[in-house]
Amino acid sequence: MEHPTVVLGIEMMDQDHLRIERMFELASHAPDDDLSALYRDIAKELAAHFAREEDFLRDKQFPGLHCHLAQHNVLLAEMDHSTHPKSAAGDLRRRMQVTMPQLVFSQVTTMDRLAAAFLKGELKQADFDVLRLPLSGLAE
Repeated sequence: MEHPTVVLGIEMMDQDHLRIERMFELASHAPDDDLSALYRDIAKELAAHFAREEDFLRDKQFPGLHCHLAQHNVLLAEMDHSTHPKSAAGDLRRRMQVTMPQLVFSQVTTMDRLAAAFLKGELKQADFDVLRLPLSGLAE
């Protein structure tokens, strides 16, 4: 398997991240007329990835899930194509090559890295107990 830019060591997450990176890379050579459809495809893939990841983390009883969900929601709102419907091809291409990949990279290197550490046993519930986190049932 090829690897994403940041390898977390959790196969499902790494495979999804690699697929998303490849989709963003398509923007560098996609014809202008195809950019809007590519943007929608990336948004759908991000939403599907987040759903898979959230289900996985919920199943593993990840203590920081509510924070993770909140970050996913912020990214999905930022990616919402309806907020950028008339973007010029150059703006849309830049958004797919720079802005959104940077936001996703930030998510992977912070929230996903923390989740992966928990999943690999590097962090325990007690590591989260000292944090001031909202009650888990409120954010789900």
